[in-house]
Amino acid sequence: MTRPTKRQVENELDDLTGDDTEEREPVIMKLTSLTDDRGRSLPREESPHPELTVESHPDSDRHDTLSIAIPKVWPNGYPDVGILTVYGCKSIPQTWPNDLENSENAVLACELWDELSNSDLEDEYAVRQERGEPIPPILEEYETE
Repeated sequence: MTRPTKRQVENELDDLTGDDTEEREPVIMKLTSLTDDRGRSLPREESPHPELTVESHPDSDRHDTLSIAIPKVWPNGYPDVGILTVYGCKSIPQTWPNDLENSENAVLACELWDELSNSDLEDEYAVRQERGEPIPPILEEYETE
């Protein structure tokens, strides 16, 4: 098997085109886990938003970490970028660039929740219940019989 030359690889890259005919889901980078500086899980009491806190892996026997929930129902205007970084308050790792908080492709999870209307919150509850996903305390009032 022969390796392509640098020129062949460059030509193949030049020939690539985007598929603009199909609307794609954005890539969402989730930085909402509740851990301390050493990566240890924090208890619910130390969450900056206990009303939005859920188990990260509810079906796992090995992982019992908590995270700030990210809504499944998106408020108008989100996400309108290809990659969106959603982070929790105080969860930006030291290794990320300092300007992550000010990036147009980054948003706090709590800001997404704040933008949801009562109708959106009802829909969010229904989606999470249908998918068997953890329901944060903020949605408990939308529970139906």
